[in-house]
Amino acid sequence: MILSRAGRGYTQPAQGAQINYGHHLALGLVGCWLCNERSGSQIKDATQLNSGGLLANGAFWTIHPWRGGGALEFDGVNDSVTFANTATLAVGTKPLSVSAWLYATNPTNFEDPISYG
Repeated sequence: MILSRAGRGYTQPAQGAQINYGHHLALGLVGCWLCNERSGSQIKDATQLNSGGLLANGAFWTIHPWRGGGALEFDGVNDSVTFANTATLAVGTKPLSVSAWLYATNPTNFEDPISYG
């Protein structure tokens, strides 16, 4: 999830936000999921690679309580977002960096928030 500073507080980029591929941080980017859908069963990839995901096992959209933007809520048991096994996401042994903003309401039940493989 990517947040941008706008006015008072943080807001999510608008739906349809474009990535500046000329920016050095976009080099090698294989996926960018803004989590700004707020409804539906999919999470869209903002890159040109279109590696969207599907909400699974009860994951659902909610409004973040103090930031006001869309957010995904998971039960901590088996909810997930699944992505197709595409060549763009199959990085194999190449280095991989993942960044996410997580808000745990029950930090005692907080393991493996992101897994790959």
